[in-house]
Amino acid sequence: MESFKNDMKRLWVVHDERVEKVEERVSHVKNKVEGSDIHVMAIAVMVQLLE
Repeated sequence: MESFKNDMKRLWVVHDERVEKVEERVSHVKNKVEGSDIHVMAIAVMVQLLE
């Protein structure tokens, strides 16, 4: 029974570490998307000014 508990604890640690890595990646992608949106809006304004 003790072995089972230890295995479960290890699985949860691995799970938590992977979740943390995925959350970091998602956050990074969100930041890139938000930055891209800002640049797209800036370019749209510049194009309007040139017209």
